[in-house]
Amino acid sequence: MISRQVDDLINRGIHLQGDIVSVDELASYYNVSPESVNRILHSHYPVGYLRLGEYYVSIQRAEELTDEIGRLGSASLTTALDAIEKHGFKHPERVLEDLGYSLIWNCPDYQNDRIGSTVRVGRSPITED
Repeated sequence: MISRQVDDLINRGIHLQGDIVSVDELASYYNVSPESVNRILHSHYPVGYLRLGEYYVSIQRAEELTDEIGRLGSASLTTALDAIEKHGFKHPERVLEDLGYSLIWNCPDYQNDRIGSTVRVGRSPITED
């Protein structure tokens, strides 16, 4: 079934519009499974977008998000996740990791968890400065 959906998407073409595009919303729009969308976008990677969690994000928006989180410095994890969630991302921890941040765990008190290892978003994959 997935291979038929992928073939159908190749024939119809899949188009991303906007700065933040959800894989689930694309699947719903094209009436296919999210796995089919993932397969087609993996093999026909959209120009001008980066994959962040379950989203394709325009490079410009990804750079803005990286700058915003970078200004937080060694912020608490909850502060960083809140900053990402306000942009509409459902799983901000995956977005944070895909942006190249590491989590500094201070168990058992999650309130003291931090982010670190800031990286900069480039035109093509994320690269370290």
